[in-house]
Amino acid sequence: MAEKRDFDRAAALLEAQLRRRPEDDQLMHNLGVILTEQCYWAEAEEMFTKAFDSQRKSGKLSFQTMFGLGTVLTEQGATLKLMQGEALFRDCLQMAIEQEEKGVW
Repeated sequence: MAEKRDFDRAAALLEAQLRRRPEDDQLMHNLGVILTEQCYWAEAEEMFTKAFDSQRKSGKLSFQTMFGLGTVLTEQGATLKLMQGEALFRDCLQMAIEQEEKGVW
């Protein structure tokens, strides 16, 4: 879907899947990506936040979700959101450094 830039259809399909599997953080993340491509920042923030919260609870944070959330926060431009986005980018970098030191990469 995304290759053809049919983001509306991709979003509709992901939303339908989320109704069936509302706890699937990968679907939330993917919908956040589609909404980001459409410049629907607040909606993308909501999806990335849900995915991030779900991943944090399970102890399986995704760099991609953290980066996506940081991106949509900074795109919105409000000072508080910029600060939140910066904090996420810093956390993401710190996690990457820690994984590199552990040889996880």
